[in-house]
Amino acid sequence: MSGPAPSSRRDRSVLHPGLGVCLLLAGLAGSGDRALAQAPEEAAPAPAEAEAEAVPSARPAPGRVFTLEESERATLHSTLAESGTYKARIQAALLLGRRGDARHDLAALERALQEDDHYAVRGASAMAMGNLGEATAINALLEGLGDEDAFVRRACRKALGQLASPQAIPYLVLARERPEGTARMVAVELLGGLDAPDARHALAGFLGDPEPPVRDAVERALKSWPREDQVTAVLSALESDSYRVRTHAARLAGPLQDGRCLMPLAGLLSSPLETEEVIAAVDASLVEMEGLIDVDDHIKRVLGLVDREARIPSLVLLGFAGGSEAIDVLRRSAKDPDLRVRFYAVQALGRAGDTGSRVMLEAMEKDPANARIKSVIRTALRTIGS
Repeated sequence: MSGPAPSSRRDRSVLHPGLGVCLLLAGLAGSGDRALAQAPEEAAPAPAEAEAEAVPSARPAPGRVFTLEESERATLHSTLAESGTYKARIQAALLLGRRGDARHDLAALERALQEDDHYAVRGASAMAMGNLGEATAINALLEGLGDEDAFVRRACRKALGQLASPQAIPYLVLARERPEGTARMVAVELLGGLDAPDARHALAGFLGDPEPPVRDAVERALKSWPREDQVTAVLSALESDSYRVRTHAARLAGPLQDGRCLMPLAGLLSSPLETEEVIAAVDASLVEMEGLIDVDDHIKRVLGLVDREARIPSLVLLGFAGGSEAIDVLRRSAKDPDLRVRFYAVQALGRAGDTGSRVMLEAMEKDPANARIKSVIRTALRTIGS
């Protein structure tokens, strides 16, 4: 997974390594902030008296509505963006998180998280964004997980946890497109903690993640769900536009041992445009599930359905099931006037390993009518002979 990016910020404050940052100015930070802000005290220059007086008090007077006046908001925004003293910027960020609202203040906090040169200001801004409770902050906080400073990364992670809710699902889904593995992993953890069908559907989409640790986290979350939810998620993922998602969903289908997965899997195997990765995963799972195949039902489908495309998945499954009745129907289908039906019937005979079909397949190979499926006939013959 990708690590924090190097800083390109220009310092505005005098930093003193080994000394502590006080995020608890004027009693601003609550117990949650105290747990997160485990930074040592830093003897940085104190805010100018005039500047400190310009920042509204953190504690409203008794009976006062806990909101900001426009003049107060303007002062806090200006302080957060322009103050040369980092403690004043911290105070402004935390006040916006306690007394502001997302519509007016989130953008200012996002800028501070992305651009401020002091790690404590960036961390305070992340805390404030979590306190505002607005799911649209998720993207900026996910980006903040790549900050160079561990304190900021912890603050972003905590804020994301505060924002995890059904309303956050669309924003967490977008994390699939982020290049940072850490951001995608956190999105998976947050979605996995939401007891909502939409969250589970969204989480299944991360099965196609390029990094194994992220995929493993998805699979762990999926296996912790009730069985019915697991099946629903796998069925949905088998229809994904992403071949990576289909591949991993197909691998999960085998151990589930649920008959509802059979036809979707067979449908993937009979798709002429499917990738080799998906085909290999489907093949392995259908071998594992062959005991679930209802041979009688699929024989009826092959013999009774007019629609060619509806018959083909059943031909595929009969090849995995094997047995004399399935073989008989496959041999008959190998003589079907439709070339595509013959293709999948021959492929199924090869998969079933029916040596009794060798003479018929050799004759088919010589028939000019089968020139376009000669390669699958030869493959079936090699399989039968091996």
